[in-house]
Amino acid sequence: MVRKLFTIRITRRRRMKLQKMIELVQKHHPDLGVNEVITLLNQAQDEFCARTLILDGATKFNTADGTRYYGLKDEILEIKSVDMKNSDGDTFNIKRLVGRPHYRDID
Repeated sequence: MVRKLFTIRITRRRRMKLQKMIELVQKHHPDLGVNEVITLLNQAQDEFCARTLILDGATKFNTADGTRYYGLKDEILEIKSVDMKNSDGDTFNIKRLVGRPHYRDID
């Protein structure tokens, strides 16, 4: 039996705690309160995630015959792919619609 030794280099990023971030912002903007700084940091985080599409996830929901539209969570920014499981339990990918649908909802 031959054993191979792999060396993996790991670079760790330092994470800044919330209190440190608040102190850093207040150092440059002393007129801002803690709640206002937290709100601004959350907005910056949301904008960063939206611009970079760094968060990736999946969601599941059941479908029903005759239902064309489904409500999705507000945090979903983009749908990359859709997989569907049929009644036999087989999973298949739904291709992206290019052009107009066969029928449209006029309502």
